[in-house]
Amino acid sequence: MVVRPIFPYVQIFKDKRLLGNVEQLAKLIDTNHFETWEDVRAFEEKQTEVLENCRAELSELSVRYEKWTQAVSDYDDYKKYQPVMKEYQALSGLRKNSFKKKHETELENYAIYRDKVKAVMPENIKAIY
Repeated sequence: MVVRPIFPYVQIFKDKRLLGNVEQLAKLIDTNHFETWEDVRAFEEKQTEVLENCRAELSELSVRYEKWTQAVSDYDDYKKYQPVMKEYQALSGLRKNSFKKKHETELENYAIYRDKVKAVMPENIKAIY
């Protein structure tokens, strides 16, 4: 490894503690073939762009994660109300009406959570529910 003199770069920084490890700085300069301060600025701009892209991707993944976490929670709630709906569907006549009045809230919640679950599921899976 050819280490170029880093003094011209180092002298620009008043607080040398910002530089970290001088050997790492020398390696960075040599690896990226910095010849001028403009090369360093171009590298910084490129790395800033990469960082911004990473932040945008992380933000997108964070939103997707939250969406799917909520979907799992909704599915758990949906499964909780499924037995009530199955029992309701098995009944007929006056027993069905009586059951509906008694379990109105559970049946409404079942419909709400079923719609939420169906909204996030792919089309080919929706037929199952």
